[in-house]
Amino acid sequence: SALAAGSHTVTFSDVTNTATAGEYNPSMRSTSTPSNFRDGAPFTITTPTEKISAVSIIPSATTAGETTDYDVSFTTTESIGTCGTIALNFDTEDGVGASNAGFRLEGATMTSSTVNGTLEVTQNDTVAKITPSAELATGDYTITLVGVTNPSTVGTYVVKMTSLAS
Repeated sequence: SALAAGSHTVTFSDVTNTATAGEYNPSMRSTSTPSNFRDGAPFTITTPTEKISAVSIIPSATTAGETTDYDVSFTTTESIGTCGTIALNFDTEDGVGASNAGFRLEGATMTSSTVNGTLEVTQNDTVAKITPSAELATGDYTITLVGVTNPSTVGTYVVKMTSLAS
């Protein structure tokens, strides 16, 4: 059916913004006049501030190929709501990519007396995403990832912790 003449509002939900900060200028066109672009009002994407500091990640065992637990302590500098996520990225020291690191989180679980939430393992079983079921106010928190398999190759590895939009 045809769209009546006049002013209309279109709302997009659950859109992921680009990771590149800067000014953007959206445009729109219709299929009936595809060469007729209409510019929208410009808007600015900003770099988010990190909401996590004072991160400590300690494995129970560092033996290659061993399944072990990882104790994770951190401080939130801003609250993280129930729409936010905390991500732990198990990677190689040079950051080549988690899929090359050899960590396996498949079947891992999370325990905590300070964080209630769900654990989702993504990206070739090397990223742990924790979504809190209640807001994490500014403060200190500790979680344990149970059942993480260390890489089978001896080497230096890193675990990066970040907070995603809240």
